[in-house]
Amino acid sequence: METTDLAMRYDRWLTGLWQAPPERMAGLARELFTEDAVGHWSRGDAHGPEGIAANVRETTALFDEVRTELLVGPVVDGALVSAVWRFSGRVRAGVPGVTAEPGGLVTFTGADMFRAVGTRFAEYWPHGDALSCLSQLGLVRMTTP
Repeated sequence: METTDLAMRYDRWLTGLWQAPPERMAGLARELFTEDAVGHWSRGDAHGPEGIAANVRETTALFDEVRTELLVGPVVDGALVSAVWRFSGRVRAGVPGVTAEPGGLVTFTGADMFRAVGTRFAEYWPHGDALSCLSQLGLVRMTTP
């Protein structure tokens, strides 16, 4: 696969799937990932396109007006793709445990790494600033010494 193809595939992931309506996420994930793909999230592995889409849906369900923005990359090196991104969304009302004001803007950054096989991604390693996100949602409290 050519470098530009993988870069376009990454764009479809970042600005396509992450900003898609929930009912379209699994279909988009099937276009982007191999059937045996694994997403290595800190909370555990997600298997197959449906598992990966379910993890994205779980994250985006906390927010309205989700936006994902590419900050660096994507950098393509053979079958590996990496990039740095920014996520933003408005706190959705009624999410259990969330104490942040509904409609408030939450923004955090992160990085992705993918390994492609053929024309689709086979492995995914996300690295987002979960502590910042959870703190902004009011789910954890950060204190300074």
